[in-house]
Amino acid sequence: MSAAPISISRHPQLFLDDHLLVRTQNIRRRLLQPRKHPANPVLDGEHPWETRMLQYPVVLHEPERNLFCMWYTAFGEGRLMERGAICYAESKDGLHWQKPMLDLRAFEGRQTTNILLSEPAESCFMSVIKTPHEPDSLYKGLYWHRVKKSWEAQYPDLRANLVTTSTDGIHWQTPEPVIFGKSDNPPSLVWYEPEQKYFAYLRDQAQHPDLFGHIRVTGISESADFENWIEKEMMILTDEDEGYPYTQVHALTATVYGDLLLGMLSVIKLEEEGNNFLGIMNVQLACSRDGRNWHRIADRATFLDIGPESWDRWFVHAGSLLVHNDTIHVYYHGWPVKHGHGRKNKGRTPNPNASRPKGGGIGLATPPADRFVALSLESPGTEAIVETKPLYLSGTNLLLNAEAGQLQIELLDEKGTPIPGFTAATSRLIPRDRLRHRVLWNDRPLGAAPITQPISLRFILRDADLYAFQIE
Repeated sequence: MSAAPISISRHPQLFLDDHLLVRTQNIRRRLLQPRKHPANPVLDGEHPWETRMLQYPVVLHEPERNLFCMWYTAFGEGRLMERGAICYAESKDGLHWQKPMLDLRAFEGRQTTNILLSEPAESCFMSVIKTPHEPDSLYKGLYWHRVKKSWEAQYPDLRANLVTTSTDGIHWQTPEPVIFGKSDNPPSLVWYEPEQKYFAYLRDQAQHPDLFGHIRVTGISESADFENWIEKEMMILTDEDEGYPYTQVHALTATVYGDLLLGMLSVIKLEEEGNNFLGIMNVQLACSRDGRNWHRIADRATFLDIGPESWDRWFVHAGSLLVHNDTIHVYYHGWPVKHGHGRKNKGRTPNPNASRPKGGGIGLATPPADRFVALSLESPGTEAIVETKPLYLSGTNLLLNAEAGQLQIELLDEKGTPIPGFTAATSRLIPRDRLRHRVLWNDRPLGAAPITQPISLRFILRDADLYAFQIE
């Protein structure tokens, strides 16, 4: 039975999964690792409230102001040694950052800080999105509020994830707890238009007979109105082949990327038998097309690895991802020690230098737009084929994001037969910019093809890497 036709948007169509594909031959998926910026860390601690560590950067680009805006969690010494605060920074280029001093939250007698939220007891790991469909609450935030034993009497009901809204990203409304229970890893918030839902990806807990304590897994909650949220549903994204329970997903950071949700998985690999804390952490990728079902990408290859610099030597955790001027900006936080440094299942070691590590910072990595995964030749020197399902196409140009040596394209009718005049032999690629090529057939674009029903695309690769295609 032939595959059912599917509709695609004008967004770039990535080959992260098999959603678009009906057949491949001599093809492998090759993950492209981003380049860490040589100026890393691009943000580190300088004020008393952030001297211990900075974590979980979330960055949005504001085109109307030509401004990058960052929300991050800071931990300091003294009163805030174990309590987090949400802080704010901004940049014109995404690389050089300023921390505006605001009269919103004081710190130990200092009236102006860049702290936006620090109450009721703390604020940790806020995920921020913009929702133009709800302009009265344009910015929405979701963050975690822990309750340490010493705080329980004062804040008995605030072991929860809280939501808040803002019109400018600076002044936030009083937060409301919405998802209760242990969830002390960075949450991630998205609005996914195809489902008309907000999705929250949170820490959840599982049990396993081979490892004492709570196993870190992913919980999913959703809401249609940002006020009423369903209870978390557990999702385990690792398995025994990968080393579960000693390989765990610490957090799933989701971003709307074209037609799908792209997830950065911060994966911890534990190193000592019976120790549910000590291990290295790096970042892998996953994707989803409904917000609930997630698929690992490129055989679980590492997307963002630890080190080699001292500041992120053993710990790399995903923060956020955006595209600006054909460059992906991946922001993350790194640490010079391993996750759980100095900890055992029943507490910390007596070594104070091990129990209170400092350092690290916020880094930037920059792959080119849409270049997460390449369809590459499995056996070089042998022709490779990629064929899509029937697609509803309506547009003038077909653009390919590719490293094109020898790459041909043909249009197939409903029977899988090449459409006359739009065969592989008549196709050629015209460079459009540094990433993309425009496809012509005998100097005719896609818009000249006699398309009256869904058609398939067949890519024939002899010396090329194909990342994405787009109908313009």
